[in-house]
Amino acid sequence: MNDPNSHINHAREARCLLRAHRYGVLSTLSKKFNGHPFGSIAPYLTDHDGSVLLFISALAEHTKNLRHDARVSLITHDQNDPRIQTQGRITVIGEATPLEEREPYAERWLRYFPETEQLFALGDFSFFRIVPQSVRHIGGFGQARWFMSHFTVPPYPLMSRENDVLVQMNASNLDMLRRCCLRLHG
Repeated sequence: MNDPNSHINHAREARCLLRAHRYGVLSTLSKKFNGHPFGSIAPYLTDHDGSVLLFISALAEHTKNLRHDARVSLITHDQNDPRIQTQGRITVIGEATPLEEREPYAERWLRYFPETEQLFALGDFSFFRIVPQSVRHIGGFGQARWFMSHFTVPPYPLMSRENDVLVQMNASNLDMLRRCCLRLHG
């Protein structure tokens, strides 16, 4: 008998795989070369709802392409695992839309990509959001699924309080966090 929640559980597994990685191949449709696929390596951050955030330069070829045609896909996998055909990977298909403001996303972006802080001073970098329209998840050999729904999650109260919660947890539990880090990582 099929589990009625298996589709939701598989979507959760796919979201976890997407969240576990920070770089992928962003594929756009080339403005310069008449719509031919153009792939580039891009850092990304999964937002709370499961959509993908990009922080990209207006000078980049992929940005020029997506401003011409917003249709994109992003694929990622475990780059440390040489068994590419049997490992988990995920492809997100959607449209990349520019986000008007940088500030709501900057602090969170810098928590994951502190090395990009100098890019904020350049002024030509901006955030784009890819809301998944379809997702291809390969959980391993023979475990391929498409998701057209159940991939993104509805808002929940802690989403808007993430920074406050992290500051509070880091301040009030500093000794416990240090002990955990020492135990786990020496």
